[in-house]
Amino acid sequence: MRNDSVTRIFTQPNYFRIRVESPLKLICWALVLSLCIGTAAAEERYKNPLAPPDTSSPRATLQSLLDNVREAYDVLMPAYASYLAEPSLFPPDSAREVEERTKELLERAVRTLNLGEIARALRANVGLERALLLKECSTASRFRPSTLSRMQR
Repeated sequence: MRNDSVTRIFTQPNYFRIRVESPLKLICWALVLSLCIGTAAAEERYKNPLAPPDTSSPRATLQSLLDNVREAYDVLMPAYASYLAEPSLFPPDSAREVEERTKELLERAVRTLNLGEIARALRANVGLERALLLKECSTASRFRPSTLSRMQR
């Protein structure tokens, strides 16, 4: 009888060790999987600002310009609406982050344009103005979807 109780005492921790290790393994795998999925989602949401915009074709160039200007507008307008709701002398830190993100997106839109013949001192202002004018032209239905589909691929 004594041998059976000793055997049970030494075999029970192995049984519990297996049961305890399984949830730990499961938690570790879930953590690794969530990190992988979270990284992929973050990459989709925020494009690398140093990566050049897609200028592989005229259609891709125009689409890239329009997408970047539209995204800048979508980022800036909620911050502007919150400022109008509660005006203050000094903007909050979140407004500064929004301003930086908007600036990055507009600079990315300007990089789609060929500004080689513009004086270097004027390129930033002229580029921004031209990018915004192109966006206005597209919203005025001058660039219809049929026009985009006829552009070279």
